[in-house]
Amino acid sequence: MARSSRSIASRTGLLLSLLAAGALTVEAAKPRVDYDTEYDFEGKTSFAWSNESIPVPSELIQQRIEVAVTDSLGEKGVGPAVEGTAPDYVVLLESYADTRVRSRTRVGIGIGKGVGSGGVSVGGSRSVGTKTVRIGTLVVQIIDRETGALVWEAEMSDKISGEAEDIDKQVRRSVERAFKKFPPKQRKRKK
Repeated sequence: MARSSRSIASRTGLLLSLLAAGALTVEAAKPRVDYDTEYDFEGKTSFAWSNESIPVPSELIQQRIEVAVTDSLGEKGVGPAVEGTAPDYVVLLESYADTRVRSRTRVGIGIGKGVGSGGVSVGGSRSVGTKTVRIGTLVVQIIDRETGALVWEAEMSDKISGEAEDIDKQVRRSVERAFKKFPPKQRKRKK
């Protein structure tokens, strides 16, 4: 019996660890990336910023985003178009922020052994208050300049920090993760 109690306790501890880890990683979600599976990204080397981008409320954050996108595209061999030449891509940015209310939870668990029948009791979680969180979302769209078609898009969200260094790290981390698989590998077509 002592062995099964330890086994239940270790499984319960593992479950609690997984729940806690999941609760802590909700904010910085994996970027959502989509692209035109028929589009040929080969040989495209330049871009320009769209005049239709929706400006970020802060000019400083706008600059951070543009630098991070420029750097990420540059690592993939796509740079700003030389003045007077037509770019291959037009890059459009959209951003917005919203406030979300998160409940603060405390996980409680009790394990007990019944007399004679050997029962087990497990408790759950209970809300102990709320916390307001600001979430920023950035959408980067890459458009083929010749056709005007949207060929690649990434949407990323993260909790907004108030410190300049933290914001810079958040923007860079999110943009780098979104551009990790840019340009997408083309699927080989069956003949």
